[in-house]
Amino acid sequence: MNAQYIQTPKHMDADLDAPRHFVTAGRTIDEILVDWLCGPGVIVDGARQAEERFGGPEGVRRLFPDSAYQLTHNALFPKDCMHIENLGGEIDAPELQNRRCIVGCFPWKFRGGEAAFARAVTFVGEWPAEDGKTGRR
Repeated sequence: MNAQYIQTPKHMDADLDAPRHFVTAGRTIDEILVDWLCGPGVIVDGARQAEERFGGPEGVRRLFPDSAYQLTHNALFPKDCMHIENLGGEIDAPELQNRRCIVGCFPWKFRGGEAAFARAVTFVGEWPAEDGKTGRR
């Protein structure tokens, strides 16, 4: 029999933070519906667009000072909103930028998790419309 033991921090590489990461009574990884983890989306390089709009890196620093370092955590997690962090790979490929696509995030699911490493994928194309009769895509 082959067996492996894994010991790793959860916030390494690509990971999904559940609301519990910052909100004590927030939803945990195992409570996130799979329907929430795959669907239509848009990939936007927010840093590049913010620099263009607000006057370069200095303008962005004024807009998001060090005191707002955890802005997305503090402002969005209490509203049951979550995010994927530390994306790499070809996420900045020009053909993926600023266009509709299908985005999926598939975390390692375990009971009570405040975060989990995840595989994030993007497919170029439109999310299929629901069939009005069956509710299926």
